Amino acid sequence: MQQTNKKAWKLFCFLLIVGMCQACAPNRLTSSWTDASFNGPVKGTILVIGAFKDPIAQKIFEDSFVASLKKNGANAIPSYKYGLGSTKPSKEELRQIVKKSGASAFLITHVLSDIKSTEKFLTRHQVEAGYMYWDATDDYHENIVFERVVPGDAVTRDVEKMQASLFESESGKHIWSAWSESINFEDLLRKEDEQLEQLFIKDLQQQKIL
Repeated sequence: MQQTNKKAWKLFCFLLIVGMCQACAPNRLTSSWTDASFNGPVKGTILVIGAFKDPIAQKIFEDSFVASLKKNGANAIPSYKYGLGSTKPSKEELRQIVKKSGASAFLITHVLSDIKSTEKFLTRHQVEAGYMYWDATDDYHENIVFERVVPGDAVTRDVEKMQASLFESESGKHIWSAWSESINFEDLLRKEDEQLEQLFIKDLQQQKIL
């Protein structure tokens, strides 16, 4: 009986930790929209376009998003391999690149706003995280990590809002859009691009677009 209570208590602690981690997740979707007339899923290849000023950021983002889409069963290719750079293309240039790629749809992600501010904590602040693992020898183990900012510490807070939109290549029809918000506290939490991509992909799957 005591062993059962011990395992129940550890399970409760694990669920509590998961809840805390979700509460402090740096990325979240704020809203999404889907064309109700679209008959999904998308057939063929998706051209992934990261509309960023920095060409290195564009390449890293596109490669990561393409890999995430492929992990979820979709065919995808990055736009930089077809000559699309970090400068904003004209509609005709975009049309030619999409045609050259042979993609049936293209997914554009861009930053709507990026606001940085310095915050000074006047009271004690802490970030909580944790995990649990199990092995046959020692039963359950859990670990909780606390990171504290003492009064007077200043950190950089970065709030980035992004939009991802999916279009049909042949008609140019707007199929889907989603809006996200990412919050990063310097030295405490870091942005997880892969997590953000998974949020977009999850919504695409829920809307039966993928």
